[in-house]
Amino acid sequence: MVHTCVAVGCHNRKTPDSRLSFYRFPRDKDRKQRWIAAVKRAGWQSTDASRLCSEHFVSGGRT
Repeated sequence: MVHTCVAVGCHNRKTPDSRLSFYRFPRDKDRKQRWIAAVKRAGWQSTDASRLCSEHFVSGGRT
């Protein structure tokens, strides 16, 4: 299955040579709602196939 990032304006896709990671939306309702709000798509709801790519997360190792 090809994963595509659901973030507004992002066109990243999971390909065999991709170095990106793709993350499922959390099952915890509160955390899931925060992710949905961060996607900034009015009226949008995630599905089991919805993914966000690693470019939209802050790495704990960055300075």
